[in-house]
Amino acid sequence: MHRLVDLAEEFDLPMQIHTGLQAGNGNIITNSNPTHLTQLIMSHPRVDFCLFHGGYPYGGELAVLAKNFPNVYIDMCWSAIISPSYSKRYLHEWIETVPANKILAFGGDYSVVELVYAHSVMAKAYRCRSAD
Repeated sequence: MHRLVDLAEEFDLPMQIHTGLQAGNGNIITNSNPTHLTQLIMSHPRVDFCLFHGGYPYGGELAVLAKNFPNVYIDMCWSAIISPSYSKRYLHEWIETVPANKILAFGGDYSVVELVYAHSVMAKAYRCRSAD
């Protein structure tokens, strides 16, 4: 893993890491807690770490990482699909605790740009429904 992060630094690329909810059934969710990345993040201060899926269900832990490390970013991709209420609740907390330029949203792990747009539309629809 450190070799991959070294390459990211060499080529000035962010490290994107899936945290939180895992695909499929029967996974051990505690293995995906973003705090397990603390030593890796500390070992590579010149590499930006973009942590995916809002760390679901570890939003508070993700907030602490993004607040305490200048090279950690929250990516909410899939969060609005996983749980609209989680996304809304933690977005409020993250805005209060983390610099706004460190919060990303809407489908960052897609390979097709149209699906990124589709997720932004879906997230907006959830926001509008929850405002009613």
